[in-house]
Amino acid sequence: MEKSEVVGKYSRIRKKFFKNDGVWSHFATRFFYFNKICLIGGVMFKFLMLGLLSCFLISGFTLAEDKPTEESLDKEKIIAVIDAQLEAFRIGDAEKAYSFATPGIQRQFPNSAIFMQMVMNGYNVLRQPTQVEYRDLRDHFGVKVQLVQLTDLNGFTFQAFYQMEQQNSGEWRIGGCMIQQVDQDKI
Repeated sequence: MEKSEVVGKYSRIRKKFFKNDGVWSHFATRFFYFNKICLIGGVMFKFLMLGLLSCFLISGFTLAEDKPTEESLDKEKIIAVIDAQLEAFRIGDAEKAYSFATPGIQRQFPNSAIFMQMVMNGYNVLRQPTQVEYRDLRDHFGVKVQLVQLTDLNGFTFQAFYQMEQQNSGEWRIGGCMIQQVDQDKI
């Protein structure tokens, strides 16, 4: 039954049984008016509840979308490893910097002193960058590559491509780094 049909029904009943005869008429008018409000209010209550339910569901979907993905969690862990190695380079802690390299890199450079010498000779920007900006984490044929933009002490900008390898333990280590200068025309 439609709302207007029910409201109309109450109006007809009120007119049929209660004539305009004083107190009873006033009471009956107020009683039926209250019922009409409750009926309309009931419909409004349903709309209000539907609105609140919709808001709840929408906020639930929004919260579900905010959950971190596996890739974003990997990126956070990878950035933490690179940050820790850069910090170790900055303070000159060769053992700590060496510990973030994969076993393959550690086989190429049998100890931390040789590893640190290689960094000083070919990767000097990693030792004391003035600015570090993490860019995309890319998947290159199944290998995670973290792009990092670095600025050295002279103001030159470099793009570093960190090859990251996840170990059996789940931790990430650095399997290689290729660096190229971005602004070669700078004087």
